[in-house]
Amino acid sequence: MTSSAIDFTLHSFQLEAGIKYFATVVACNTGNLCTAVTSDGVIIDNSPPVPGVVQDGTDIHDNEYQSLRNFLSAKWFGFTDAQSEIDYFVIRIGTAPGSGDIFPPKIITAHDMVLLTDLPDPLPLNRRIYITIRAYNKAGLYSESTSNGVTVDVSGPDVIEKPFFTRNLGSIVEGTSVLRSTLRLKWSVQDMQSSIQRQYLSLSSHMYGELNTSKITVNGVAREYTLTDLDLHDGGSYYVKLIVCNGAQICTETETDRILVDSTPPSSGMFAISTSHAANLQRHTRGWMTWSEYRLNIALLGFIDLHSDIDKYYVSVGRDFMADNLNKVPGTPMVFYHNDSITEYLDEGPIQLFVVPTQQLNNLDTVFISVWGVNKVGLSSSLVHYQFQLVSGGYLDLLRRCAPLTCLGHCVCSSLGARCHPNGNACTDVSADNRNTLITVSDLTDFSGSNDNDIQFTPSNSHLSAKWKIVKRQGMSPLWYEWSVGLSSQELPRGVINTTTDPLWRYSGQKMEVIHCLKIGQQLTELLTYSIFVRVWYSSNAYAIFKSNGVTVVSEPVAVNRQRGAAVVEKVPSFWKNDVDFIKPGSLFTLNWENVFIGPPGMIEKFNVYLSSFKGGADLHKVNEDIDSSVSALNISRLNMIPGVRYYSNVVAYTFSGLQTSVCSDGIMVDSNPPVTGVIYDGLGLHDLVFQNKSDVLAATWHGFTDIGSGIERYAWCVGAKKIDQNCEVLPLKHVGIQTSVSSMLPSHLHDGQQVFNKLMAVDGVGHSTDLVSSNGVTIDITPPVPTSFLHEEDNHVINPSFEETNGCFIEIIDIFDYNLDDNDNCYKPSSWIGDGCIATIKSDVDTAYDGRSFIFLKGVLQQNIQQLSPGNLYRVTFVTSHLPISGAVVSNIEGSVMFSDKEHVFQIFPKENKSGIIWHLHTFYFKPDTEDSDIRITNRDKNLGFLIDGIKIQKIDIQPTSKIDRIVHVHTVGLHRWSSIHASWNFEDAESPISEYMWAIGYTKGNEEMQRFQIVGTNNFAYNYNLALPHASQVFVTVIAKNAAGLRSAAYSSGLNIDQTPPVIDQIHDGAGVDIDGQTSNIITANWDATDPESGLQPYGNELQPFTKTVNLKSASATLDEIVISQKTVYVTVRCHNNAGSYSSSTSDGVTISDIPPSSDHAVVTVIPQSLTEYSPGYFHQQDKTSVRIKWSGFTDQFDIMSFVVQFEGEKVYLKNSILDINKQVSYFVMNGLDLPDAVYTANVAAINSMYIRSSMVNTNVTVQSSAPVVVEGSNITTTKKGDDITLKWTNCFTYPGRLVYEVSVGTVQGGADVIQWQETTENFIIIKLNEKLKSKLNLNLYCFIRAIGESGVFSSKSDDVNT
Repeated sequence: MTSSAIDFTLHSFQLEAGIKYFATVVACNTGNLCTAVTSDGVIIDNSPPVPGVVQDGTDIHDNEYQSLRNFLSAKWFGFTDAQSEIDYFVIRIGTAPGSGDIFPPKIITAHDMVLLTDLPDPLPLNRRIYITIRAYNKAGLYSESTSNGVTVDVSGPDVIEKPFFTRNLGSIVEGTSVLRSTLRLKWSVQDMQSSIQRQYLSLSSHMYGELNTSKITVNGVAREYTLTDLDLHDGGSYYVKLIVCNGAQICTETETDRILVDSTPPSSGMFAISTSHAANLQRHTRGWMTWSEYRLNIALLGFIDLHSDIDKYYVSVGRDFMADNLNKVPGTPMVFYHNDSITEYLDEGPIQLFVVPTQQLNNLDTVFISVWGVNKVGLSSSLVHYQFQLVSGGYLDLLRRCAPLTCLGHCVCSSLGARCHPNGNACTDVSADNRNTLITVSDLTDFSGSNDNDIQFTPSNSHLSAKWKIVKRQGMSPLWYEWSVGLSSQELPRGVINTTTDPLWRYSGQKMEVIHCLKIGQQLTELLTYSIFVRVWYSSNAYAIFKSNGVTVVSEPVAVNRQRGAAVVEKVPSFWKNDVDFIKPGSLFTLNWENVFIGPPGMIEKFNVYLSSFKGGADLHKVNEDIDSSVSALNISRLNMIPGVRYYSNVVAYTFSGLQTSVCSDGIMVDSNPPVTGVIYDGLGLHDLVFQNKSDVLAATWHGFTDIGSGIERYAWCVGAKKIDQNCEVLPLKHVGIQTSVSSMLPSHLHDGQQVFNKLMAVDGVGHSTDLVSSNGVTIDITPPVPTSFLHEEDNHVINPSFEETNGCFIEIIDIFDYNLDDNDNCYKPSSWIGDGCIATIKSDVDTAYDGRSFIFLKGVLQQNIQQLSPGNLYRVTFVTSHLPISGAVVSNIEGSVMFSDKEHVFQIFPKENKSGIIWHLHTFYFKPDTEDSDIRITNRDKNLGFLIDGIKIQKIDIQPTSKIDRIVHVHTVGLHRWSSIHASWNFEDAESPISEYMWAIGYTKGNEEMQRFQIVGTNNFAYNYNLALPHASQVFVTVIAKNAAGLRSAAYSSGLNIDQTPPVIDQIHDGAGVDIDGQTSNIITANWDATDPESGLQPYGNELQPFTKTVNLKSASATLDEIVISQKTVYVTVRCHNNAGSYSSSTSDGVTISDIPPSSDHAVVTVIPQSLTEYSPGYFHQQDKTSVRIKWSGFTDQFDIMSFVVQFEGEKVYLKNSILDINKQVSYFVMNGLDLPDAVYTANVAAINSMYIRSSMVNTNVTVQSSAPVVVEGSNITTTKKGDDITLKWTNCFTYPGRLVYEVSVGTVQGGADVIQWQETTENFIIIKLNEKLKSKLNLNLYCFIRAIGESGVFSSKSDDVNT
């Protein structure tokens, strides 16, 4: 990795998904001091998040409806990503699943819910709106889920019929009830948009008394409800409030009319008749309690009802005890309404006066009169029955003494509810064998008269009631009736009436119905059965007792079985699960509620079944028929269920007492989509296998298969030979349950190189299945990599590899010390190369370049496009680098990189240990291009220092198969001062699977790793170790292990490499064939030398002679050079001697010079440096000083250097000459002092002399000595001219001077001042001044002027004057 890089890309590594990997960067300076920093880790994630469930609204349950049009909310769960976690979510909203026509995609930071308020546009009404959530993981992969939708409903439920109390339970008179523990009401509501979801009932009283009821929640399908276990107050009026809420949570409120509750009958009174009793109560009213032929005039007193008042009275008249045969309509009592307008009598209330029409009374001695009062809720008082004597004159005389009329002592003169002493006759109970008229007794709760059907159950625990009727007439007919109540299990009435305080049997007379309300504080026992007992008297001594078949008290709803396994469930026929949560669209399922409801047999009357998107509703489906109580299952099919919506099955059980119990299932959903496919890996590891080294077993793992509906239930796995089809030729399809990995032995071995594909099918809970998903395939490879030998071809694919050709310019190596290498133009760049930054071609005619005469200074990037490559073939890239040969470049390492075929490697140039010469570093790399052309790119990574580069080669590698494993690895070493490195290259091939990695080690024997342990170098065909101490004169071996993608390995070795850390020794090198010479005239250059290398020997072809031509002779060489080329030059001979260890040494002769050309003065310049004795600089070629002259020259050149100069200075009466040595090499100076020069023009001449004592032509220049100043003309004046705001000053003819003058002008408003202008220079004899605002306002402005005239040699004169404007 390069020193300036800030990123790095890792290729060809099989990283495991879900594993966190940490990157550690070690930064080392060129002093090899390092610092390591580790990242916080990155997790490899190749699969999108697991999709979750999106729920409309933020409540516990999914919302199907809402009432707001500018608001939407949602929450979600189940989005998970086990590898890289969820990073963020994106929401969009539309009228179709996945669309965004209502709300475009937007990133949200919340991770489980969102609230969107103040939406820009109102949401559409009565259209389903879908919310889609897309979850992104931190790897940028995503999955998404859509809600099942929500519908906007802005209207509340409609009340079709407000709640009212029914007449079929305890209501004799409309608007009243005789039950203090039970109320039943009905209503009718509807909502066509979002259905009725829930309802609330609350009971209140106008008396504001405390009630033992609170708000009652009723399911959405109920239209009738019975309130039980109440404790209502007699005489109280009550209201029930109904609140109805739809699915959009909009509620409508209504209430019933009042209902009057009174469970106590009226108190019985008496006849207001005269009496001779000592008390003298004076109840008699004149004219009443009389009779006539067809009527009775009766007066009643004392009938009272404190809670609901007396409403009316019933009167019956008969000839016999309890008879009514004298009524105007025999068998029908006469009705008289209570009158409160009559004056009350004491505290017994108003006397009620009735004229009772009767049958003819003339022939009768006595009559029996029965009276009972009825209050306003319909309850009757106890029967008042008396016998009256018809006294002539029309008076009714009450018989106060009487005889018993039955064998049980019934009489008319006893106290209320009591009897007289029995008459002594035996009573006959004919109940067992009754041959007389028979009756049937029916239990009732409906007093409205519309329904006399016998009931078996009652919701009230505070009353019993019944009616009876004759069912068979035979024998004797009934004379009158008595009634009582008791347990049905008893033959006689027991268990209800306390006989110590109350009579067991009560008179009914001719009435054939009874309503018995228990006293306050008493109640019937739950689930016990009670009967109404009726005693029918056939004669004074014979009777029969009848009873109803009983009514069971059920004041509590049907209990729900809470034991495990008892629940309302949805089942699929022939499916093993007892309760399914998902079905396919339109599929048949069975709703079962067996053993859910518990209670006495026959308690449940019926079931109703509803299906809805919420518990207790019916917005999906309603079974219109009542289901018999014996049925506990129902088939449901072909419902239009929306996917993603959970629907609940609601079963409502109704008791015969009218109570209801609702139980819901846990819900069922439609799953309309198959599972989402995931990724299947070959092999059992955490990563996908592309190759495996076993041919008799196959395995697979998988992940990412999801189903947010019914879930994955099982997988099926097989193996095929092709990826694109659904065939399983290798292994047939078999179910593997819900495990996520599988392996299996094969019946026969696969052949080497065969590719097979693992295939997987996912099946969800309702039977949806995916297509077979195929893996990427695994190839069988049971053979390890095979090493090959390779040869380096001689052809170099690089054009201008040693930079001998440029765009026209070279920098001589001797000039790099003074030349700014960062400042060059395109002229210095090598041809056929392009680059960026500073690139300069340096030329050296001495022993400097590695190849040829030139090399490159690089501080940037150097690049060339290489053509005619063979894609897939191996190429070797070699080049040399060096520090600059200047002292400032030897202090540290420099880092560079080479890129070829889009692959980059780093190299280093090591310090030179205080040596300022050029020391070339050899670098070797291998690349495998994949195209026919590719750029080679060499980069200097150091921002401050450049380096030199030369000898770039790209050579094709010829691969040869071999059976050997020795001498396969190519090795060479590079030794530079105290640095040494070892470089190795190799090649392996594998026909079935690619090479995945190489490891190499260095040791003193084959396979050992004493010097370097095995290190992985990826898939590179080469490696190097720069930090290795190679012992001199030792032998080392390199071992390479190749591993293919199937995990198989093979090894190869290098031959033993002799380590030679010393270069060859060159003892001497002489110009000429013998003793060293310094010059010659011939163009035949001859040299001889002496070189040795005792460790590794000399390469016979490794010595080079200018112009770097290889020679086989190891001691001398000669060459005939072009006379034009070497004429007038110094020729040096350089010898490079290479040993067999790769080191070399160089030596250069002191050279021989050939020259007959004088120094060049073509670019020479001679200058006299002018001198001034005033503060003003003199002009060109002028000076005032007469005593000294300074001369400077430069530009004389000679290829063999300038030795000295000849300087001459001459003019009027002056001639001077001197010889000056060339010391400065660039610019020379000569100063002459002590002169006395008259004003005149003088000439300076300079000539150069080279080391061959040949003089150049003269170069000269002139200088004029002028010591006199300008003369001020006496009497001259400065004149002014004013034009507007401009004033022109003129000093024409004020100064005289033979040469050119420059004037310096200052003007002020006071003497010596310069507040107008100061030191303004001009070559004209006038100046224009523009007045400022301050000066404009002054009249007769007086200006003071000061003018200085300056001559060409710097001398000057001055004149001052004042002028008036």
